[in-house]
Amino acid sequence: MTSKGPLQKHYGLPTRLLDVSLNPLVALYFACSDEPQMEHDGKVLILDFRKTNVRYPDSDTVSLICNLCRLTDEERQELKTAGLNKKLPDEEFQKLPSAERLAHFVRMEKPYFLNRMRSADFRKYFFVYPSKANKRVTAQSGAFVAAGLLSYKSTENIVSFQQSVINVPASAKPDILKELDILNINSRSMFPEIEYTSRYIKRKWENERSSNIEDLFGGIFANFFEKTN
Repeated sequence: MTSKGPLQKHYGLPTRLLDVSLNPLVALYFACSDEPQMEHDGKVLILDFRKTNVRYPDSDTVSLICNLCRLTDEERQELKTAGLNKKLPDEEFQKLPSAERLAHFVRMEKPYFLNRMRSADFRKYFFVYPSKANKRVTAQSGAFVAAGLLSYKSTENIVSFQQSVINVPASAKPDILKELDILNINSRSMFPEIEYTSRYIKRKWENERSSNIEDLFGGIFANFFEKTN
C-alpha cells in the first residue's frame, strides 16, 4: 500500500496523500498550467517541515497512514476519537479493534511489523520521500505530504511545518510557461507518458502554424497598404 499510494495519487485516485515537489520550478509550472484557472492568480506554497516529521517510504508510520483507507468510516472514527484523548496510553490505543485491524493490513505487506503505533502520529502531517519506481514521480521531483486522520482544509496553526506563499499574477502565467518550456519544464516532461508527449507536440505545432499564418498575412497586408498608399 505504501508504494501504491503515490501511484494512485498521481493517476487521480483520492488518497490521504498530497502531491508536492522538491523542485520549485516544477511547483511554479503547476501553479501556472491549469487551463481552467489561467485567468486567476496562482500560488506556490512553500512547506518547511520539521526534521522530526520527515519520513521515507519504508516508514511504518507511513504504512499505517496509507492503510487507513482500508478501514471503515466507523473504524477511522474510533481511532480519531481515541486519538483526541491525549491521556489515553499508546498501549491502550494499540488494543482498539480498529487499531488491531489496521496493524493486520500493514502486516500483509510487512510481516515483521510490530504494533507500536502512537496515537499522536495520527494527529500530524508528515513529509514523505517516495520511492522512485514511477516515471511521473521522478519527472516531477515528486514527494508527498501524508495526513493521518487530519484534513487539508486549513494549514494555519500547524506545528508540523511552516508555510509561506508566493503569489503568481494571472497576467504573468503565459510568459512564465514559455520560459519554463525553454528549461524543458512542460507537459511533455512532467507527464512522460506517450499521450502527453503527443499532445505537447500537437499543441506546439498548432501554435507555430498559427504564428506563421499570422506573420504571412501580416506581411501581405503590410505590402498591400504600402503599395496602395
